Amino acid sequence: IASIAFHEPKGVVDGNVFRLITRTNAWSDDISDLKTRKKTQQWVDEYIDKEHPGDFNQAMMELGATICTPKNPKCEECPVANSCLAFKLGQQTHFPVKTKKVKVKPLYVTYFCVLDADGNAYIRKRKEGIWNQLYEFYGVWNSNETEIDIPKALKSGAVLDEFSTQHKLTHKNIYLKLKLVQVKSLDEELEGFEKIPLKDLKNKAFPKPLLQFLEKQDFYVK
Repeated sequence: IASIAFHEPKGVVDGNVFRLITRTNAWSDDISDLKTRKKTQQWVDEYIDKEHPGDFNQAMMELGATICTPKNPKCEECPVANSCLAFKLGQQTHFPVKTKKVKVKPLYVTYFCVLDADGNAYIRKRKEGIWNQLYEFYGVWNSNETEIDIPKALKSGAVLDEFSTQHKLTHKNIYLKLKLVQVKSLDEELEGFEKIPLKDLKNKAFPKPLLQFLEKQDFYVK
């Protein structure tokens, strides 16, 4: 508006201009990033016709809307095709680049650090997914906050401590509850879990939230 009404040499950057400029320069920058918007604005401000800024902006928008279209651009009719890097590369439809937003999903995890009467804990090494190759306690993973099903031995155990925390990943928000549970006996050992003396826990690699929980416990020696 300023360029048309007051002849200010300020370039316009709308969706059509974004597409035109990123194709012309073959920029792989994500257009949803604020830095890319600033970069594009600087480019337009540098090359704008200082004598006729309004005409320049209108021409840029019209060129993007009618020639440099999102699909099937009319490159053979484009007056700047010879200067367009995307056209020279044959990659017109590769630009502009807009990364799809990753939908962050919640994940609810309840861990039980099980201690038996002989001073042992039960752990296992994860074989896949989040925290692969790190050690964990007995845990229940859910995509929602539903009531969890746990072994009878844990239900009857004494909860000595509880700890809640949140751990953010790129694609997930993990809400963790960790419980220190003392059991008199286990009718049968937890399948797939290793029984280990408490003093040896320091030699195992745990995910950060579990390590934070352990460091709160008197029995854990670094």
